Amino acid sequence: MALFLKAVRVLLILAALVIAAAPPAVLINLLAGGTGYGLCEEGLAGCDTGFAAGPALALRVFIGLFLVTVGVRLVSRIIARLEGQQRRDEEAAYYDDFSDLQDPPTTASANCSGHRPAGLVRIDQERQPGGASSSMVWLTR
Repeated sequence: MALFLKAVRVLLILAALVIAAAPPAVLINLLAGGTGYGLCEEGLAGCDTGFAAGPALALRVFIGLFLVTVGVRLVSRIIARLEGQQRRDEEAAYYDDFSDLQDPPTTASANCSGHRPAGLVRIDQERQPGGASSSMVWLTR
C-alpha cells in the first residue's frame, strides 16, 4: 500500500511541475511568434483577450498548484503514518521475544558483587499519551 501511495505522490509532484511550467511555456511560445499553444490563433499581435483573462488564468494556476500541494501533503502524511505503524509493529514483534524474561536476583547470594550477570536484558515499558507505548531495553553488564 505504501509503495502505491509513494507512486501517487510522485505523480502529484509531476502534475505540480506541469501546472507550474505551463504558463511560462505558453508565454515563451507567444513571444517566439507562435500561437501560445492555441491561446491566440493569430499570434501575439492579433490576440484579443479580455482585461481579466490574465488574472483568471493566474488564479486557475494558483488553485491547481494549491490543490496538488494539499494532495501531496495528505499522501505524505498517510505514508508516514503507515510506515510508523509498520515500524512500531516490527519493534513490538522484536521485543515480544524478551517480554517473558524476568529480572535476575541481585542479592549478594546470587552474585558475589551484587550486580546482575552480564548480558541479561531488562525491558521497561511506558504508556504514552494516545495509547502508544515505548519500550526501553537495558543491556546489563
